[in-house]
This record gives sequence, structure tokens and C-alpha cells, in this order.
Amino acid sequence: MQLMIWKSYSVRSPDGVQRRIRAHHVTFLLCTGVVYWMTLHALIHLWMIR
Repeated sequence: MQLMIWKSYSVRSPDGVQRRIRAHHVTFLLCTGVVYWMTLHALIHLWMIR
């Protein structure tokens, strides 16, 4: 998935390197965000059960 986004970004942009780094950064942020949200949701769920 990361590679696909990476490739599409590098193909679209004229200034290859900067866009590629930005795309990678965006994917990284998305991944961390999803993980953070899932852990938060799990903690809330556990708290509700207790």
C-alpha cells in the first residue's frame, strides 16, 4: 500500500524527491493515527466494561 501511494506521488510530481518524502510522511502519519485511534478506542471500551 505504501509503495502504491509512493509511486503515484512520484509519477505525478515534477519535483520527484520532495513529493516522495511528503507522500511517505503522510502514509506514516496515517498509520500512526490509525494505531493511536485503535488503542484509544480499546482503552475506552475496557473502561466502559469495568
